[in-house]
Amino acid sequence: MSFVPRRRVAGIGCALIPLVLLLAPGVSRAGTGGVAVEQATADRAVAIAGHGVTYTVRVGASGTSAAGVEVVATLPADVDVTLASAPGGCDTVLATCVVGDLAAGTAVDVTFTVRPGLATPDPMVIRFTASATDAAPDTADDDSRAVSRPLELPGPTTLAATGVATPGRIVQGDQLSIQVDVRNTGADSAADGLELELALPPGAAG
Repeated sequence: MSFVPRRRVAGIGCALIPLVLLLAPGVSRAGTGGVAVEQATADRAVAIAGHGVTYTVRVGASGTSAAGVEVVATLPADVDVTLASAPGGCDTVLATCVVGDLAAGTAVDVTFTVRPGLATPDPMVIRFTASATDAAPDTADDDSRAVSRPLELPGPTTLAATGVATPGRIVQGDQLSIQVDVRNTGADSAADGLELELALPPGAAG
């Protein structure tokens, strides 16, 4: 802000010089509202380590329009963003989504899918914060919202394998095809890096 003070000019008494206010780029005028996280919800009541949780974050502009709107997710330890969506694109490594410009009184939804790990604190708390290049945080102090979910460890993995041989009867020298079906019957536990080993009778070659 700059101003020119009133000064006395010789010969004409007191002259009033207009007061000039300058707002730097990126600074909002007081009372014009701002950008806010209006709502943040999760699709799971309980987070399970190794499983994805999708959050829907609604971001709106109040008072006046907002330009260059972004949403950042602040993650606890051992939590990764695996998928995110916003009108202007997202960076899952930085956990940041670009909304772009918002007209006054409008809102858009941004989604983040995160995956907690075994070392994630319980409860898992993720905070979503909205910002804009030309709007201050909303005067109601709701530019940021946190969502807390209890965290559970995955249950035991239960694997089952069944095989079907074709043809059902062979003689020496014939070829035998075996189709093996492997299933994970655990309710909440994923199985990664599986290997299947077949034990062949003597004289059989795989």
